Amino acid sequence: MYLCTIEFCGHYDTQCDYPRMGFQRQIKVFEIELLVDGGGSVTLDGQKYKLHENTLLLCKPNQYKQSVFPFKCLFIHLYFEEENEFYHLLKNAPDYYQLIDVMQYRVIFENFINHYYAHQQKDSYFLQSKLLELFYCLKRDAERNSRYIDIYKTNHNELINKALQFINSHYKEPLTLQVLSEYVGYSPNYFHHVFTHIIGKTPQEYLLETRIKNAKLMLIDNQLSIAEISYECGFSSQSYFTMQFRKQTYSTPHQYRKNYQQRYHNETII
Repeated sequence: MYLCTIEFCGHYDTQCDYPRMGFQRQIKVFEIELLVDGGGSVTLDGQKYKLHENTLLLCKPNQYKQSVFPFKCLFIHLYFEEENEFYHLLKNAPDYYQLIDVMQYRVIFENFINHYYAHQQKDSYFLQSKLLELFYCLKRDAERNSRYIDIYKTNHNELINKALQFINSHYKEPLTLQVLSEYVGYSPNYFHHVFTHIIGKTPQEYLLETRIKNAKLMLIDNQLSIAEISYECGFSSQSYFTMQFRKQTYSTPHQYRKNYQQRYHNETII
């Protein structure tokens, strides 16, 4: 099975590799970057995006890119012939992804990179299967993230972006519609309408997904108990956390932790 040429992959930390602002360059191949720590920004063909944890960049051939540090990411660089169906899939996908199920992407990237350096076989079935999984996730999440990119295009949408950043930074707190609407200066009803239209879900649905997303990240850390995670992620009780987690993932937090650890162990020894 051959999907494309794997040019390069790995871990990238701007503070170690390039401590100053990056220069503008033209992209030659597809560069897929999963941000694991942020603080900087990137400009693609004149459009500026903030780089923060749990976002993904899909940089495409012939785009012009300039980065402002610092940030850390996992990256995969791929070359396709233009007649390849996956070339067009990635070419038409959004440049910027705000991820909900970031752990699914994280596992794909980490297993891909670990296998690449352990076996040095660019055309292995394992690597190609991980790429198929990644392409599926990017296609699945493309529609939602196309709407998310619209946040950057008008002053009106900048206020919604402000609300998203506030939710991402304060999800541990008891955020109500009133609190969020007052923060951006809208009435509760109008804020609810605009937010839902742009993001594709209500403010409370987005808040819940953000809490679950962060809970998934914490569940891989055995030093934290389920009760501690429920508190750290803003849930009123462990039982309520378990109920909402089961609705979102079809498993309990304990089952999710156990399944992740088993899957990660199995894939890293292949």
